[in-house]
Amino acid sequence: ARGRGRGREVLSVVRSVDLILFLIDPEHTNLRALQTELEGAGVRLNQRPPRIVVQRADRGGLTVSSTVKLTHLAGGIAAQIAREFGVHNGSIVFREDATADQLIDVLAGNRVYLLSIAAVNKAELLAPADRTRLEADLRPSVPTFISARSRIGLEELVERIGRTLRFIRIYMKPPGGPPDREEPLILRAGDTIDRLLARLPSDLGRTFKAAQVWGPSARFPGQTVGRDHVLADEDVVTIVIARGAARVAA
Repeated sequence: ARGRGRGREVLSVVRSVDLILFLIDPEHTNLRALQTELEGAGVRLNQRPPRIVVQRADRGGLTVSSTVKLTHLAGGIAAQIAREFGVHNGSIVFREDATADQLIDVLAGNRVYLLSIAAVNKAELLAPADRTRLEADLRPSVPTFISARSRIGLEELVERIGRTLRFIRIYMKPPGGPPDREEPLILRAGDTIDRLLARLPSDLGRTFKAAQVWGPSARFPGQTVGRDHVLADEDVVTIVIARGAARVAA
């Protein structure tokens, strides 16, 4: 990752993923080394972007304000750090008690925030004492123990990936027909009808009039909603197209 081999190429790919899965050999627990390498490359694991707003200006000096008490950046430290990054005019607003490192991350502007989980392979070879030792070595990460050869723990790992990425299942229902519960569409928590349409044939997006929703996100069964409706896990959705367009069962 520091310019040796194809490290730069690997890091370029890593920065664009949704989740990093660390697959660890129990005899070579190098997780911390990998995490340190990623940290040095601007990748922040299992963190959210700091709630800091930086606005640059051409003149007027630099103002620093906060909506909470700052315990790490009091006494002009924030302004000093900002000037080191060439920010002499503008404003910085803190909406959390941020640290100097978090402010530097915001000012640098090239950090990415990614989810990660760890899995330890060869679980069939590990005694209970070995698992306890590995769990202690890998803290604060909580590993899932698997065996690629014996297929131990693979379903648990898949479920954990789904929970971490906050996947939701959406069942499509053609007008007048039953929902297809065999092959749900997979979206992310917080996705809307508009995001759902992006996963369907493009003509549905062009001819879309409304959607009907049954399930957790609906106020009542068959609620008619628009593109900005936020979906929930196991919702059932029917796409209603504009009059005059060919009727397509989603």
